[in-house]
Amino acid sequence: VRPYVIYDENTYGKVTGHAEDVLNIVRENLNFSTIVLKPPDGQFGAPINGTQRFSGCIGELQNGKADLAVVFAVTNLRYAVVDYLDDYLYSSNNILVRIPPPASKIWNVFTPMTLQVWLLLAASIFIVPFIIYLLALFSPFSVWNLKLSFAFADEVWYKEYLWSTIGSFLQQGQDFYPFAMSPRTVMVFWWLLTVIIFGAYTGDLTAHLATSVSSLTIRTLEDLVSMPYYTALVPRGTNIHTAIDMATSGPMFQLKSMTVLVQSHEDCARKLLASTNPYTVCIADQKSNLYFANQFCEEMYVADEYFNFYYLAWPVPKDAFYADAMNLIIRRAKENGLVDMLRLKYFPTSSSECSSAQGGISDAEPINLEGIGGSCLVPGVLYLIGLLILLLELFWTACLNKDPLQCVLF
Repeated sequence: VRPYVIYDENTYGKVTGHAEDVLNIVRENLNFSTIVLKPPDGQFGAPINGTQRFSGCIGELQNGKADLAVVFAVTNLRYAVVDYLDDYLYSSNNILVRIPPPASKIWNVFTPMTLQVWLLLAASIFIVPFIIYLLALFSPFSVWNLKLSFAFADEVWYKEYLWSTIGSFLQQGQDFYPFAMSPRTVMVFWWLLTVIIFGAYTGDLTAHLATSVSSLTIRTLEDLVSMPYYTALVPRGTNIHTAIDMATSGPMFQLKSMTVLVQSHEDCARKLLASTNPYTVCIADQKSNLYFANQFCEEMYVADEYFNFYYLAWPVPKDAFYADAMNLIIRRAKENGLVDMLRLKYFPTSSSECSSAQGGISDAEPINLEGIGGSCLVPGVLYLIGLLILLLELFWTACLNKDPLQCVLF
């Protein structure tokens, strides 16, 4: 279990890691040597078919084939069949998750404002000119109603106000202004709104065009169980495996139908990394998950929540004669700070060196064609609409033989 135990097959079974360093302190003080063995089934140890017989390392201790095992979660089930030395670490489980691919930047040009804001702006482009049109139509101060010599019909024509509103919104100016004070007042407030909208929009636009964001959907265990289509990889025979297997309610019980067992903590992380299924996570020891999250920080992250807390210690056979001597050395190592020094060496106090589930993962880069793709697609759609309107105009005049002035939209 990296970084507790790193077993290297290429160096004839040489063991390194946190547990080996702690074991070396005990070994030097008590003057004994060790032979490292791996359990035949590769498991930590869980009850076999609900009996007092255990699989994995715990079973090897029960059968007298091993004198010591490292490093194990202290549980009541295991305590019934083996003894534990003094605990020296505190840990828990958490969720290791693949970082999803960044969202497409093609619509980033519209992300400075939410969909609701865009819809309100689109609606206001039609509502504002209608209000101005009504004010101009009924105002006794409009030139059209005063019947002055320089009056013209544009003042009481909705279409002219619509184009004026669109032109001012796009900061292209406008050719026509209402004469009465009441519609002009509404127009002034519309101009003020466009200045505010453009200031907020342009101030945020560059960041959105140059940044890809990956949304991290899983932050807690509740997030995971709320999405039953996910697959949760769990190391076989571990504390979390037993907790899920024995659960009768709550999130652990909900995980049962989502769980796929793997051989070890490292196997859990490696299979997650190699999986082509984006809806896969690994639930294992938090320190092991953090180790792999730091090793592959551009591809994986650890979720925020920690659960199923437990102490870590070394199990030994029941009533082992050497347990008291080993406990004495472990206590001294805790008192003089050696255990804390090794803990800081292998387990950084920060959650992850690279990424966290507190928000999204952002990646800044130069603005590319994808980043401005949305702003190119929209004019393209408008060009097609313009072409379609031209075809309708030709159909109106050429096929229906009608005058353009007869069209209600003229």
